[in-house]
Amino acid sequence: RTAASRGLRWGGLLARPELARPILRYNTNDLGVNVLAQVATIAALRTKKMWIESIRATTRENAARIREVAESVDGVRVPVFPSEANMFVLDIHATGLTPEAVQEDLLLRHGVFVRAGNYLSPKFGHRFVRVSFSNPPSDVDRFV
Repeated sequence: RTAASRGLRWGGLLARPELARPILRYNTNDLGVNVLAQVATIAALRTKKMWIESIRATTRENAARIREVAESVDGVRVPVFPSEANMFVLDIHATGLTPEAVQEDLLLRHGVFVRAGNYLSPKFGHRFVRVSFSNPPSDVDRFV
């Protein structure tokens, strides 16, 4: 998404088998990468110097905006900030709302997609939603 590649899945892990094996059970995305995504990825990596700093700045601004608004809501907190990923969790447990209800409401009423935590964690998923901040600022505007 950060290299204007929405809809194309790309990314990967390169490691010795003995190092990769223990972390493979945490893989939340088992979709393959098609040829178009591979070509787009190579092009993006070749031009990375032209766009990476702009993307980083936008991502940091988006994260700060989302955090500020989220933490202004009673019972919502951001337990890990800043995040080195392109998303973080909003702990909503103290609100009394379920992550599934928040996910559905934001999507149906506002066109904003967040991921209910049970998708990632059977043990703690009832406490949080996952929010991406690598989206264009116009998407973040809808969230905030």
